[in-house]
Amino acid sequence: MKKGYSRFGRREFLRRGFTVGAAGLLEPLAGTEEVSDSPKPGMGISDLRLQTSKVNELESFYRDVIGMQTHRNSGNLIVEAGATRITFEAVSDREPFYHMAFNIPENKLDMARHWQKQRTDLIRRGKSEVIHFSHWNARSIFFRDPAGNLLEYIARHDIENAVGGEFSSADILYASEIGLVVDDVAKIVAAAKKDLNLGIYRDNGANFASIGDEHALLVVVKRDRKWFPARERSAKVFPLSATIRKPKARSLVMSEYSYRVSTN
Repeated sequence: MKKGYSRFGRREFLRRGFTVGAAGLLEPLAGTEEVSDSPKPGMGISDLRLQTSKVNELESFYRDVIGMQTHRNSGNLIVEAGATRITFEAVSDREPFYHMAFNIPENKLDMARHWQKQRTDLIRRGKSEVIHFSHWNARSIFFRDPAGNLLEYIARHDIENAVGGEFSSADILYASEIGLVVDDVAKIVAAAKKDLNLGIYRDNGANFASIGDEHALLVVVKRDRKWFPARERSAKVFPLSATIRKPKARSLVMSEYSYRVSTN
């Protein structure tokens, strides 16, 4: 994402891999180091640590199709998605998939739709390629990467981040959503409030809740609920770690799911 550095400042991204610890959580490999600029409070998810059985395919996709900067470490793939670092840990005993959304400038959803259609198929809801979330004052498009990850560009009109020019990969600002698949949504809502000081955004139901704000949301869904918008694939549990930019460091470990969410 060569043009994106002018917006966020050039960053030295994580050059290390991750392993699964005793509790099934993704943890750094020993003897690795990180050098990065100071995070910007309130501006999205800074780090995602996920798993994949398709490292080579994802490297080609995010580098050559989307135009993000990537590199390898110990067999793992690191993707610079705007101001978010995504580390895909290589696994061979499962085929993990996740839901991620990326904020884009609020005036560029239609341009993003045309740009992405030149690169991948878009997921429709009925006949529409653009999904309007009226209660969020936002519009989105959805597509998948080669591992089956459900990806979303979302233009949130409550954020004043309009910019000029044609859409490019530089307009993929940061990851603003990560899906957490659980058995008891209300339990996770309560734990996020207690341990992370994150409250409900605009959804709080038995099968779906949104926790956080427009810059960083935990999208909590009940296990086996069909992923929106196509509703073709059921939500499954796969290990993940996420770090949200907030002024105070907090942590929530959900060992039964091999999830760790932190603020920092």
